[in-house]
Amino acid sequence: MTRLVDDATCAALLRPRDVAVALAAAHIAHHRGAIAQPVPTALDLPGHGRLDAERRPRHVLMSAADGDLTVVKTLLDAPARRDDGGPAQRSVLAVHSTRTGDCLALLDGRTLTRVRTAAATVLAVATLARQDLRVLGVLGAGALALEHLRAARDHLDPAEVVLWSRTPASVEALAASARELGLRARVADSPAAVAASADAVVTVTPATDPLLMAGDLRPGLHVSAVGSPPRPGYREVDAGSFARADLVVVDDRAVALAESAQVRDAVAAGFDGGALVEIGAVLAGDHPGRTDPDQITLHSSIGVALQDLATVRLILERLGTSVP
Repeated sequence: MTRLVDDATCAALLRPRDVAVALAAAHIAHHRGAIAQPVPTALDLPGHGRLDAERRPRHVLMSAADGDLTVVKTLLDAPARRDDGGPAQRSVLAVHSTRTGDCLALLDGRTLTRVRTAAATVLAVATLARQDLRVLGVLGAGALALEHLRAARDHLDPAEVVLWSRTPASVEALAASARELGLRARVADSPAAVAASADAVVTVTPATDPLLMAGDLRPGLHVSAVGSPPRPGYREVDAGSFARADLVVVDDRAVALAESAQVRDAVAAGFDGGALVEIGAVLAGDHPGRTDPDQITLHSSIGVALQDLATVRLILERLGTSVP
């Protein structure tokens, strides 16, 4: 029988540190060929031709499989919903036995996606940033930004977080939440100011114009740009940032080249897409990652299905669900 797993259950069962450990194992498995993950399929929805291309709703079908589980995620990406105060994205995940095809579970994707996104980011920061990281910068002040602060507290333990958002009230509220989490927090007046004072910067916004430019990236800085949805027109760092970075890391090279607008912009501007390094290679020890404290590292992520697969497996294990 198919098990229905609601959002509250997902939230109760997931802890950022545990998810990060599961994601590390999944990225290594993907690097070694034990997880299959095709490029997602986007289905543009009819009846919305009046909207600009970057605001038209579409369903994105994401999937990944290993020897036991196959996960198919259906993501509604509808940026125009923000106009009415609604979420831009909603998703559901169908989990099948790879061997038998049985549908084992359907899971609400709201909290699951936020937690796995934040866990993937802090995993990348821990892997790619300087080992003496003390100050973490966050651009953006929505629910995903708060989830990143929770994950950073548990996984990175920064001495201070520096925050920025276009909306002053939102970033002040985020700073208050950070302090409630036990983090020392302050608000900066621009993205450049955050980059100037942080050891690592995480961007979690639906920006269509870059927030960070190449000139903002000083020696030793790490940037994880993770807020852009998988569609044209969204970018949080400019194309020059890719050229300036000493190391550019993605979750999956094929997915990044097909789905990430900021990666595609960089390639169009002359960046060599073959230079993109998958994080699984770094985690597996097959690529050295950062080799000098003064290197600039850039992590560009739009989220991938193998991360959902790893997170779903963790939930099913905690529910005691057996896999035929």
